[in-house]
Amino acid sequence: MFLRMIFGEGGIWLIIEFVLCASVIFFAGSKLSLYGDQIGKRTGLGQIWIGIMILAMLTSLPELVTNIGAVTIAGQPDLALGNVLGSNLFNLAIIAFLDILHKKKNILTHVRTEHILSAGFGILLMGLVIAAIVLTKVIGLYGDGLGYTCSFLILSIYLTAIYLNNRLGRSTADIIEKERSNRQKETKTEDNQVSKMSDIKVISIFFITAVIVVAAGIWLVKIGDSLSSPFYLFNLRIDLGATFVGSLFLAFATSLPEVAVTAGAVKIGAFDMAISNVLGSNLFNMFIIPISDVFYRGNNIFLGVSSVHVLTAVFGIILTSLVIIGLIHRSKKVFLYVSWDTISIIVVYLLGMFILFQARNLVV
Repeated sequence: MFLRMIFGEGGIWLIIEFVLCASVIFFAGSKLSLYGDQIGKRTGLGQIWIGIMILAMLTSLPELVTNIGAVTIAGQPDLALGNVLGSNLFNLAIIAFLDILHKKKNILTHVRTEHILSAGFGILLMGLVIAAIVLTKVIGLYGDGLGYTCSFLILSIYLTAIYLNNRLGRSTADIIEKERSNRQKETKTEDNQVSKMSDIKVISIFFITAVIVVAAGIWLVKIGDSLSSPFYLFNLRIDLGATFVGSLFLAFATSLPEVAVTAGAVKIGAFDMAISNVLGSNLFNMFIIPISDVFYRGNNIFLGVSSVHVLTAVFGIILTSLVIIGLIHRSKKVFLYVSWDTISIIVVYLLGMFILFQARNLVV
């Protein structure tokens, strides 16, 4: 919006503005996660719990802000639902790309099978989203009450998932925390510098970065609203549609904090934190849907969105299933530092984006 005010309307400035906004979210979001992680550790919580609840919530803050802005400021529920479901796809793709960078063993062979619980709840919640969209469309306006019931069920299942993961996570937290401490002794990281700061300084920086993330999220909504309308790029008319913009562009930008945190966790050998952050963020993304429903000014949010989102949720279920298979099978890297589950995740993600692009303007 700011660049367009200075240089005038045009697709090139819209893209540049998106890149700048995404960069702000990336750096502010990673700092927010860093200081939030430090606050979580000072409370004495274990690594799995930190990953599932605290880090997942912090790295998903851009999705939360963007979704609320999408249904209030822009009045675009398709941007909101596309954002959280698309973020789920991108978050799972992060695992594959980090596995490629980690040239040793497959990342999923380093972590505990307890993460299957989070993945299973993720599949359950995305399945419920599919049911909500389909049933409300079939029933029509009379499905408003059914949609609100589904939102309540999503909220209840999310809280149940957090409770069960908390019980399961604490049983192995001490072992995992010891592994992380040993890794950090070998590598000097920014996290070590933050740990020397006073509580007041850590909390102050945390809240400052939180404000920046909120502001960037509102900015992103404005950009997403413009991207979802037809615009011209070098005399070429571009028509992406709200569903695809939410599933790709907004999902990519708001998931950048997850990239920073997960990559940092892998770097220090905290593989359980990396995977729990990804799966925990996906759970929190589903929790954002009923929150968005509260702020949505129209009928129930499931009535106001395109049925194309069912495709996004289906691909999310497939990708999560591939992660579960990887956690159980623990395949070895077979070709150019890549394992079969990593190849499968990348192929399915790219296929999903291609199909969503083809279906972007369907009104069903």
